[in-house]
Amino acid sequence: MVKEEWRSIRETQFLDKLKAMTVPLSRWHRKNFGDMDRRIHRFEEEIRKVDDMVSNGVYDGTAEARRKALVSSCKKWYIRKEIHWNQMSRSRHAKEMDRNTRYFHSMASARRRNNRIDALRIHGRLVRNQPRIKVAIRDFYKDLYHQETSPNIGFRDGLVRQISEDEATGLELMPTAEEIKNVVWDCESTNAPGCDRYNMNFFKKCWDKIGKEFIEAVMGFFRSARLPRDSSVTWVALAPKFVGATEIKDLWPISMVGCVYKVISKVLVRRMRNVMPGLVGETQSAFVQGRKIHDGALIACETVQWIKARRRSSAIIKLDFQKAYDRVKWSFLDIVLQKMGFGQKWRGWIKECVCSASMSVLINGSPSRPFKMEMGLRQGDLLSPFLFVLVVDVLHRMIGEAVTNGRISPLLVGRDHIELSHLQFADDTILFCSPEEETIRNYKHLLRCFELMSGLSINFEKSSFIPVNCEQRWTKQMCQLLGCKEASLPVRYLGISLGVNPRLVKT
Repeated sequence: MVKEEWRSIRETQFLDKLKAMTVPLSRWHRKNFGDMDRRIHRFEEEIRKVDDMVSNGVYDGTAEARRKALVSSCKKWYIRKEIHWNQMSRSRHAKEMDRNTRYFHSMASARRRNNRIDALRIHGRLVRNQPRIKVAIRDFYKDLYHQETSPNIGFRDGLVRQISEDEATGLELMPTAEEIKNVVWDCESTNAPGCDRYNMNFFKKCWDKIGKEFIEAVMGFFRSARLPRDSSVTWVALAPKFVGATEIKDLWPISMVGCVYKVISKVLVRRMRNVMPGLVGETQSAFVQGRKIHDGALIACETVQWIKARRRSSAIIKLDFQKAYDRVKWSFLDIVLQKMGFGQKWRGWIKECVCSASMSVLINGSPSRPFKMEMGLRQGDLLSPFLFVLVVDVLHRMIGEAVTNGRISPLLVGRDHIELSHLQFADDTILFCSPEEETIRNYKHLLRCFELMSGLSINFEKSSFIPVNCEQRWTKQMCQLLGCKEASLPVRYLGISLGVNPRLVKT
């Protein structure tokens, strides 16, 4: 069906053809998945009639074959029903050939019920009018990604590491058809579709019919550094953090991009992965090959245990970045890429992926009018975490330079007096230092400078200052200086409790 319908479409652009293809696919869906319960009921009634005829002695030679055909057809419809509700439920726990239809149906119903936004608090008033809710949420995200006019502030040459010329050249090679196909097959088949309304399973199943045009659409981007029209639109679904949430801050934004853009992004990510270990500082343990989430957590845990065992006075600051991904300045990102040695063509590809982005917020499945982003990185974009890590690596370099120049006094850990000033896992940052007011003050100045450059600001109200063996009076002064609250050990960092008494841990 796909082959004939695809050939009959008059549109020439790949995404336009995909859009036109939704009409015949909808007809096919109604034919093959419509009225499933009624069809199953009809087949079961026919099977019962045949069984009654046999039990009443009304039997002919065709009854057995007829019953076998009816049972086969009924099973096919049960399988279709199970597939339908499995996809609707987004469940990944199904076992092949299990009859899980009721489970999938309940999962899908619960997901739809829990994600529904029936009321929203706007300017202190609880509003239930759906059009007003949609406008309020759209305006919130439009303001979030709006950038006020501000000067572009860079940093000195040599602060960050650089990739080699050979690495920069390798990044800018045209992808091959085989590389693009491998990326498609590496994508999750049943993830929720984006604004193109297709998941990757469709392209895998129909690759022999539309694969060449898909590859050409992707290669067109790498030739022209221009995304296909409408491919940069992102749908943002909102999932309440808890049942009954009525504040926008209590809604998780989940970004969904189209399949063509997803493949373009993944091609870029696969290449970027290879150069990340040589660029990113050792204190960063996120999205770098060979580094694990527990690396930083274990270092932090061992450091705190060492401090407690030797009764050393020290200070720990847990930082909370305010809307981390959403506040990255695009101009600063380009400066970072340039200083790190990325070529002009690569930076052009990244700029098109990031700066051409527009968003449409889904409220109860209904998309709002799209709006252009002016700053920030989309959290559903595969590129975003890698680009973010490169941006916050500048903070790592700034702290390292401040330590070298004597403006920050780090902790000296172990017999070898290893310097430890900070650890990072993407935006999860924890600072260590000696209990000196000048060091704390310089940390705050440094973070403010980084904010002016990158757009990433620290929410000190949600950050915490953790003194270890420090005077209470000095602790209060430092909390006032930073504008953050005091906390005490044990504290959680990357899922591990720092400073917990091992004797009190249950095994």
